[in-house]
Amino acid sequence: MLNGYNIVFAALLVPAGQLADLVGRRRVFMTGLLAFTLASLLCTVAPSAEALVALRLLQAVGAALLVPTSLGLLLGELPLERRIGGIAMLGASAAVAAAVGPSLGGLLVHASN
Repeated sequence: MLNGYNIVFAALLVPAGQLADLVGRRRVFMTGLLAFTLASLLCTVAPSAEALVALRLLQAVGAALLVPTSLGLLLGELPLERRIGGIAMLGASAAVAAAVGPSLGGLLVHASN
């Protein structure tokens, strides 16, 4: 499951950035957010391991749409003198999410049993 997510995510990062350049960062970001959120919700009720894997792949598509567009949107909104701080906050937020997310998810799964 993890390998499938990582492969799809990595394979789509560059094409997602190119798509954002063609159709707009905001549109691609919102599509990615919707796909990731919907897939996350559906993962919670996946009826089988196979369905869970497929939904995790959809999550990876959503994540791949979010990552390159989030930086582009941020840079477009911040004045030049605030960009370094904005990039640092984006990186810090991503690091916290990567560190806390799996543990928090495990706690939620454990609490629901």
